[in-house]
Amino acid sequence: NLVPTPEGTAFYREAGRILDNLYEVPKIAAEIRAGRTENLRIVAMPRIAQALASPAVARFVQDFPDVGVSLDVRARREASKWLAGREYDIGIGALPVDHPEIRTELLLRVRAQAIVPADHPLAEAETLSVDDLAEVPVIRLMHGLLLRDQLDDMFQSAGILPKHQCEVASSSLACALVAD
Repeated sequence: NLVPTPEGTAFYREAGRILDNLYEVPKIAAEIRAGRTENLRIVAMPRIAQALASPAVARFVQDFPDVGVSLDVRARREASKWLAGREYDIGIGALPVDHPEIRTELLLRVRAQAIVPADHPLAEAETLSVDDLAEVPVIRLMHGLLLRDQLDDMFQSAGILPKHQCEVASSSLACALVAD
């Protein structure tokens, strides 16, 4: 078993970033030839890409039609790779993000929400507590996802072990399963 030195790990990370971006060279050259060299590179996490990043980009391209925009969607579990790689100018995602070269700014706060079918007994409730969900089958996100960790903390703090029915990889898929 070989174990890389810290220098080897750093080199591997940087070499990977360079190799990952080689496919961009022809596109960059074409943009320079066309006189269009300004490009804003944005990355967003999946659960907020459509609701937050898409409208922001639409407004930006209206206000700045001469600036090219690339909007990528990457999972939070890949955050260390795309933060360290400096592939993007702006990232839109859930906090916290701990990285020495990243400056974060809080855009908004949201409260946790329970998604239930329209005909479910809890659908009419104005507010729900974790206790209200103690006996309800729950669709949970997979381990390692921030929202999963946050929800697990909420249940654990209340001393409740949720009735786990299904695990999924994205919140949009969880919503679709609830609807179905």
